[in-house]
Amino acid sequence: MSATVEDAVFSRLTAFAGLTALIVSRIYPVRIPQNPTYPLASYQKISDVPEHAMGADAGVRRARVQVSAWAPAYSDAKDVAVQVILALSRFRGTIAGITIQEIFFENEVDLGFDLDAQVHQIADDFTVCYVG
Repeated sequence: MSATVEDAVFSRLTAFAGLTALIVSRIYPVRIPQNPTYPLASYQKISDVPEHAMGADAGVRRARVQVSAWAPAYSDAKDVAVQVILALSRFRGTIAGITIQEIFFENEVDLGFDLDAQVHQIADDFTVCYVG
C-alpha cells in the first residue's frame, strides 16, 4: 500500500516536539476512541484534488486536511491547536514517502463545548500541496 497524505500529516504531527509534549502520541484518524485521555488531536482528509495542466495532469495534488484539538479546558485545547499550526503551517519536505511542496494554514474554527463528552474542540484547516 502506498503512503497517503494522511500518513504524511500524522508523521509530521507525531514528530513535532511541541505537540507531543502536550498530547504524547494521542493523535487519531477521523474519530477519537471512547473514553480517551485528553488532551488529544484527531485528523481527517476533507478533499483531495489533482492539479490539471493543458494536455496532461501535473502530478501535483491539493488536499484539504482538518486537525482538531480536544481538551476539557479551553486553554488546553487552544494550546494543542497552536502546536498543530506550528507543526504544519509552511512545512515543506518529504515525509512518510510523500513530497510536500507546502502546507498552508487556512482557517480555525472553535466548535465549542461538547456537553456529552465534556470537551472543547478547535478545528484547524490546512491545504497540503503535494506530489502524489
